This record gives sequence, C-alpha cells and structure tokens, in this order.
Amino acid sequence: MEKSKRQLVRAAVITFILFLAASAIIAGSAWFVYYGEYNERVIENGNALNQNVKAIVEDYKILPWLISVWYSDDDFTAEPSDEIKEKFRYTDFSSLTQEYVESLSPEEQTAVARLAYFEMVDDLRKELGYKALRIMYYGSDDMEDEGCLVICCQYGSDVGLQEDSAWFETFVDYDESEHPVMTRIHDSGEDDPNYEFFMPKGSDKTYMYIYTPIISDTGVIAIVASCREWGEDVRSILISAAKIIAIALVLLLIIFSVVYFMISRHITERTGLAIERERQHSEMEIASKIQLSCMPSDLSAFDSRRDMSVYALIRPAKEVGGDFYDCFFIDDDHLALCIADVSDKGVAAAMFMMMAKVLIKNELSRDRSPALALTNVNRQLSENNDAQMFVTVWLMVAELSTGKCREVNAGHEDPAMRLSGGEWELIRYPHDLACGILPDIAYHEREFDMRPGDTVFVCTDGIPDAENTDKERFGTDRLITSLSQAGDKPKDMIMRVLSDADAFAGEMDQFDDMTMLCFTYEGTDTIEVTADDEHLPMVIGFADSKARIAGADDKLCGDIRLCTEEVFGNIIDHAYDDTGTAAVSAFTQDGYFCVRFADSGRPFDPAEADAPDTDTELSARKVGGLGVYLVQQLASDVRYSREDDMNILTVMFEIKEK
Repeated sequence: MEKSKRQLVRAAVITFILFLAASAIIAGSAWFVYYGEYNERVIENGNALNQNVKAIVEDYKILPWLISVWYSDDDFTAEPSDEIKEKFRYTDFSSLTQEYVESLSPEEQTAVARLAYFEMVDDLRKELGYKALRIMYYGSDDMEDEGCLVICCQYGSDVGLQEDSAWFETFVDYDESEHPVMTRIHDSGEDDPNYEFFMPKGSDKTYMYIYTPIISDTGVIAIVASCREWGEDVRSILISAAKIIAIALVLLLIIFSVVYFMISRHITERTGLAIERERQHSEMEIASKIQLSCMPSDLSAFDSRRDMSVYALIRPAKEVGGDFYDCFFIDDDHLALCIADVSDKGVAAAMFMMMAKVLIKNELSRDRSPALALTNVNRQLSENNDAQMFVTVWLMVAELSTGKCREVNAGHEDPAMRLSGGEWELIRYPHDLACGILPDIAYHEREFDMRPGDTVFVCTDGIPDAENTDKERFGTDRLITSLSQAGDKPKDMIMRVLSDADAFAGEMDQFDDMTMLCFTYEGTDTIEVTADDEHLPMVIGFADSKARIAGADDKLCGDIRLCTEEVFGNIIDHAYDDTGTAAVSAFTQDGYFCVRFADSGRPFDPAEADAPDTDTELSARKVGGLGVYLVQQLASDVRYSREDDMNILTVMFEIKEK
C-alpha cells in the first residue's frame, strides 16, 4: 500500500506539472494567434490602401513629367487664376500625353501641373475617405535628379498626421537618413512592397510604414506610404487572450481532477498485479541488456574506410527475443558479417544468443570458412540443449581487396542484393538447417563476387512478418519496394525499410525483434601491405580480381598473376634490408590493364638490368634476371620511374576486345 501511495503522489505531481505546462502553452498560443492576426490585419489593410492610392496615381500618364514640374515649382500649390481654370475646365488631366504638354507654353505647362495636382488631391481624398494625406519629395539637395514622389496616408487613430488642407500646401524633402528602407526601394527599382518600423525624433511612439513603389521606365518615380501607430490594439488583444486563458485554465482544472481520480482508482485496482508486472519487466530488461550488450557498440569505426560501408540496426520487441548481428574483421582483408535469430524469447533466448555469437566469432578467428565455422558452432550448440532452442544464421565473409564473398545460410531469411546500377532482388538458394537442432550436420557455403557499388541486405523475420490491423504481412515484395525507393547508403536503406514497416503496421504492436544488416562493397584501386610472403596471395588475388572486372580473359589473367608474383616477390627479396611496405594499384587506362607497384626500397630500374643468357645451359647461368625478363616478355609495356624516393613500376597489359 505504501508503494501505491507513492505512485499516487507521483501521478498527482506529474498531472499537475502537465496542467501547468498545458496552461503555459495555451496562454502562449492565444497570444501569438491574436498578435499574429493583428499584424496580418495591419499589413493587409495597409497594402489595400496603398494599392488604391497607387491605382489613382498611376492613372496619370504624364506622372513623371508632373513630378519634375512640381519639384521645380516652389509655388505649385498656389490657386490658379480663374482664366486658367476656365481654359482647362473640361480637361481630363489623367489622360494627357507627354506630347501634348510639351506643346504648351511654359506658363500653360505650369498651370496644367498645378491643376493636375489639385485634381489628384481631390481624387485621393475621395478614395481615402478624407483620411490624412501628404505629398512629399524623397531625396536631398545633392540628389535632386534621383529623388521620387512620396504619397503618405494614414488609417486608424492619430499617427501624427493632420487631417486638414495644410498637408497640401508644401512640397518638402523627405529625410532619407531616417528611412533606410526608402533608400533601398529607390535604389533597387523593385516592385515588391516593403515594411519599416520608425520612431520620429522627439516621439515616444513607434509607427509601422508600408511602402508600395510606383515604377516607370526610368525606375522608381513615386512611393505610396501608409503608416499606423504600432500596438494600438494590444490592450484589446490582451483582454481577449486573458479570457481564453481563464476558460482554458478552468477546463484544465476539471480535467486534472478527473485524471487524478481515474489514476487513483486505477492504482488501487492494480496493486495486486504490480509485483508480477515488475518481475516480468525486470526479466525483459535483463534480456534486453544482454541482447544489446552483444551488439557492436559502434559501427562508426567503419566509416573511415573507402572500400566498403556497413550499417546495422536492431529494435527489440516488448517481449525481447534473441536477434543479434555482428560485424568484425577477421584480418586486414577479410570482413565477417552475421545476422541471426534465436527461436525463443526472454532471458533464456538472450543467453543462447550470446553463446552463439561468441562461438561464431571464435570459430571464424581460426578459419575464414563460414561453412566450417557454422559446422563447429552447430555441434557445440546442439550439445546439452535441454531447452531445445535453435538459431537461424546468415554468415558472410568478404575479401575486401578482391570482392570475393562466401556465405552460408542456416535456415535464415533470403538476403536481397542489388548489383551496381541494377535493381533489388531476393537471392534464393537452398538453405541448411538452423543451428542447434541436429549435431552432425555439414554446412555448405555459396561463393560469389561483389563489384564496386554492389549491395547486400539481410534481415530477421520481424520485418517481413510485421502485420497490420487487417492481419496482412509486410512481406518480401514490400521489402524490395522499400529498398528500391531508399537512398544509396546502407543507413538510408535500413531506415527506409524500418519506416515503411512501421507505417504498414500502423497501430499494431511490434511482436518480434526487427534486425537488419546492410553492406555495400565500394572496392579499391590500391592496397597497401607489408612486403612479405604472407601478403603475396592477397596481392595476386587483388590483381586477378581487378583484371577479370576489366574484361581480361583466362590466359591474360594467368599472365597478370605470374607477373604480379614476380614483381612483388622481387620487392620482398630485394627492396628492403628489413621489412617494408608496398602499395599495389590496379586500373585500366587507354585500353590497357595496369598494375602499379610503389615501394620506398633501394632504387631499381628493370630496364637497366642485364638481360639473362638464355643460350647457356641452365646449370651454368648466372643466378637472377629471369623474373624481370619474364615480366618484360609477358607484359605489353613496363615503365619505371623514381619519384619522391619511391620506386614506381607500372606493368601494362593490352586488353583485346572480345
């Protein structure tokens, strides 16, 4: 009961914290919603007002001419004489053309500009509904020819503009230093609206200006500017937000009370089952820790390699099973990849899984054959297997220098493979029996070659067996589709499959572990090894594999292997007093397959070596020289250079088209 009370108090505290968090979220949301709507309304009204003014002003075809006359006429707002008014009484100034006004006398031009000014003011007053209006000039004394007209209007409450005719009696310079946005509009010549906040000198109020440029062939000739005091409706917004917050707090308080009552009732009813649940949870937690502790803790060590990339993932189910994966180097050139699934669940399955993983790694360390390794592992797992558990295993060993792979499948899911530039497909072939069932079973391996860009993907049955609410399986067809739509990196492929499987399952719980392993062979054109007899087979295999990929036939591949053996053997025997290293590269160039050897040993140019005496009997000949002679005879060309204290020997073989 004491534990139940602690749980009840904890639930109450958590619920109260959630209550406060929800209150804060609602309050913040109300504020941003109302304030955002206010800002949007200000900008929308300003834009609408500006567009109306812009439409009236742009209706005057001679607007650029009018602006130039107004600025040069210090008394352009003076009332024209009755004679002038009568002369142009029926003139529509908005429709006048440039040719017409230029045909008038200077006095008539001045009169037309003044009359057009008063007509424009009347039109603006009518359109704006007698809101405050002022016409100014933007610019300074040193940029008179580059300035522009500014029509400044207001809406809303007082913003410092007067609603009387005095605003039309002067034509003043606009202070460019106080309005940098105005300068940017004028200089850019763009037609987009702009916004600016401005606090006049000596004022404690901030105003928002909305600018809409008017563009002509010469650039910005006028700017419509509407302004409003910023924050006029904040008080009403705060009041509205406070009402919503108060209502939300009351509702949350009711919800808090109901939730607290339901939690207390639930805890009281389930007290008798708490101990059993805790025991089960503890067992699953132990199994999960055992399972995850057996996985490679960090695959980032493989990220720095250029010849391959690998990624793996395990997501345990609620009832932890015995899935596991492993990825490790047997030696410098052989990578082991393993994924497995134990038949049972819980702690027992986790222990069986750990034992299988350790045995597989130990057996591979003694022999690189995956078939022989699983044969020995199966025998040991079958001994004293009173629980009658078994484990399905997919195991592959990849030789990174050549791309040669050997795999064995002990009752596991079929792997999927995509050749470089090709499509994904399941690789179906006969499987051996799962490990742990019968002790005397010999496992068989399948050999295949991976070329740069080839990718292999394998998973446990938790992926294809995932079900949705209609009891449909995810299946291998959807798996292939997911892989086909994924990115090119192993991690992208695994995460896409996991995402698609989750989306397919929907609300269904994951009933089995989901484990995936993906490996892409990138290959390499260069290997660097210790110049000793132990690495000689690796170098020969590397050259042979690259030659076959390049299209060399069996005879040419035999010549390449023999030449590689001779050259690398010479490096082993003669390049160093002690042990050194050598870099071997294989590549195609201009129709030739090239094997390049680089070492930092003593200088040696094969072209300067004495030719062997082939006429003398073998027993009487001088030792040495035949290997170099053989390479020169078999290869199409042999080139040597000494660069940066390195011997660089390139042996070239012509590849004839089949």
